Amino acid sequence: MQEQGNVLEAFQCYSTAIRIRPDFAIAYGNLGSCLLVSGEVQRAICALRRAVQLEPNFPDAYNNLGNALRDFNKPFAMLQLSGEFRMIKGDTTELMSRELSQKHQRKADACEAIECYRTGGSARLLERQQPWKEGWMIGFSDLTSILLARLASGFHGGIHGPLITTLGSEPDWSKDRLKSILFGNSIPDIHGDPWGGGITKGSLIVGNLTVLTHLIGTKHLPNFNNSILIIEDIAEAPYRIDRMLTHLRLAGILQQLSGLGFGSFTSCNDEENVDKKNSFGLLDIFRDRTQDLKIPIVSNLPVGHCLGNASLPQGSQAILNGNKGKLD
Repeated sequence: MQEQGNVLEAFQCYSTAIRIRPDFAIAYGNLGSCLLVSGEVQRAICALRRAVQLEPNFPDAYNNLGNALRDFNKPFAMLQLSGEFRMIKGDTTELMSRELSQKHQRKADACEAIECYRTGGSARLLERQQPWKEGWMIGFSDLTSILLARLASGFHGGIHGPLITTLGSEPDWSKDRLKSILFGNSIPDIHGDPWGGGITKGSLIVGNLTVLTHLIGTKHLPNFNNSILIIEDIAEAPYRIDRMLTHLRLAGILQQLSGLGFGSFTSCNDEENVDKKNSFGLLDIFRDRTQDLKIPIVSNLPVGHCLGNASLPQGSQAILNGNKGKLD
């Protein structure tokens, strides 16, 4: 009926079905879709949340709920799921069959997993006091501000990893890695290009270079002392990367680290109208700004805006091997 444009009639039919069968998940899902088409986004969110509560394995309802949250213009839309973590891939839902609550028991009966849908403007949330809770928060890029602020407040469970909008395109190894972190299983090493400096152990801090730099001078950065910092970025010209690394040096942050990793710097070497023969390239800048630190450094790690964005748990203990180009 919706396809024929008779939205009012469809709405009445789905509402009648729900009155007759209050546990009819498909009717709630169709009602939510109908409300979304009609522009009644808040009511659509309520109906779709009820649909996935009644039927956890309902991919169309999850996809429509993501669209509704996006249209409602949340600073970052999210799926908040009790007991189980679901990955959305296209029009199918892969259910991670083991319950998070069995591995991560909190005060409540189940552990929350917040997987972000989009993250633009996330730092605006930090203008207000945030009611941080125990549980998982997953995302990257602009969400760096939230992940680092949460870590600075003493809350672990942040994962620098794929968003809902990118998770479906991730290779299987990346999805398996995220699943292993969530269920407390061991994760394999990730590899990059070795720059030497030996081996170090430290607390892991991961984030977008631009966002991290803009948090300097606020209370929202964690303690970098003896930490391993992994940074990534996208579409920033080399001279801007140079400026931000210099800012980190002037703030004394790079000098506190026990190890440093460079992730993916996608489209950061594509400046136009630049004489590349007489200017520094990205790797030249990396080396110039970091090699006097005398710490283990690894570049080209699969972290950031790339297919194969390796999930990394914020604040966990890690070992960086600058001689072998390995992070474990």
